[in-house]
Amino acid sequence: MAGLGDATARIGVSALGGCAAGKASGNSCSKGAKIAAIAQALTMGAETIYKKVSTKVSTPTGQPYNEIGEPHLWQKGQPDVGKQLSGEEFALVTAGKMKAPLGSDQSALMQTVAKGPYVDAFAEFHDGLHDYTFVPDDQFSLVLTMPPSYVLTLAAAARPYSHFYYLDLLDERSR
Repeated sequence: MAGLGDATARIGVSALGGCAAGKASGNSCSKGAKIAAIAQALTMGAETIYKKVSTKVSTPTGQPYNEIGEPHLWQKGQPDVGKQLSGEEFALVTAGKMKAPLGSDQSALMQTVAKGPYVDAFAEFHDGLHDYTFVPDDQFSLVLTMPPSYVLTLAAAARPYSHFYYLDLLDERSR
């Protein structure tokens, strides 16, 4: 199964599981099914968007931002969370002849930020997003698109764990 049929089946199976969890936890089948279906649909949608945007081929490098399109928890390789330096600037920074500007990938601040959970994966998505011609590449747009890009990255990363809505139902039962 692929495409819409697969998505429908996955959401349906989640709804059935949610119904069972709702009943088992003393809540309603309907409530459990709704929570499960919504959680599954949201995380599947986020996963699809993340994969499409993060695997986009970088205009400057000719390489995809994220080859497999899977969000990763920790930093992989060279962080890509700030603005890129020109080849000349990069050579000066790596030779120790110039201090990296604060907003560049090579600055101490950005090197530290990149080590946060899902920050490197978020940067891959964010850079892919700004490689589209319809997304402005000015400083205001770069900052404005950061929070939703990080949220989408987290939602995409949560897809395999969308069964945690069962915990919410079980928690409600214990109150």
